[in-house]
Amino acid sequence: MRSSDIITTDTIAVTPSEGMVNEARPFRILVPVNSSQAAFNSLEYALNLARVRNASLHLVHLTDMDELTESENPVVVRRILDRLERKAENCIESLREIIEESGVTVLSSECFLGNVDVLLRQQIESLIPNLIVIGRHCFRNLSISSVIKWSSNPVIVVPQVCPLRPPATIVFSSNRLEPGIKSLDPLLEIIPHDSDKVINLTILTRKRVNENKVKRDISSLKREVQTSFLVDANANKRHGTSANGQLDTADLLCYVHRRRSLLDLLFRRKGLDWTSTLSLPILVLKGGG
Repeated sequence: MRSSDIITTDTIAVTPSEGMVNEARPFRILVPVNSSQAAFNSLEYALNLARVRNASLHLVHLTDMDELTESENPVVVRRILDRLERKAENCIESLREIIEESGVTVLSSECFLGNVDVLLRQQIESLIPNLIVIGRHCFRNLSISSVIKWSSNPVIVVPQVCPLRPPATIVFSSNRLEPGIKSLDPLLEIIPHDSDKVINLTILTRKRVNENKVKRDISSLKREVQTSFLVDANANKRHGTSANGQLDTADLLCYVHRRRSLLDLLFRRKGLDWTSTLSLPILVLKGGG
């Protein structure tokens, strides 16, 4: 470890308090899917979250018409659409059965054909979920990036191969924790509350933060959290060795999406989208600046 890296660790003995998690309010997860294996993986990840959070799911099957072969023959077009509609209905019926058999409530399940970007936006604005879980390879990268860019909802992007368990070792990355510490709220809402497993949370920043203030914000959880603070003052001058080590052992990366995030500084490479390259689920939160 280099001299510019500062790690402090503390265990927070958490007591229930008024805070960011309201157990009386139903937690709603939107899971956009298609008929791919990537969609099934993201659904399984959402199911695991729903079980530990006592959450309900909105399931929406989207067929991207922009990727279909064009034809000027109306009979051919109709047959293609009929086949796609039947395939989507069979898929979502099977997925709904899987969800219900697992004991999780399905609030809605619908199928749509059209432009995925438009459909995603319509469903998010209509359903107003607490969280969106989407497979990295379910849809085009541009569609997922678009959701992250304009949506105010937290989004978890699930890669094709990753641990599907609820997160227990988390890296939270932000280049401006204060005064935007409330960015932690959505992260705290998805962490399992009733479990014997200790949550390991690494706060990765470019400058020292008020650690006591951060711990007070985390204290809404009803369990212990092993919290580390990693300060990398020269993140914009090198390639993020320390951060890479933290990510190797994490099962969730959480970062605040801004015009210039800490990850952009640590891993700056032209045209690289971290939601489509890292091999672990990424929780993307909305932030300013």
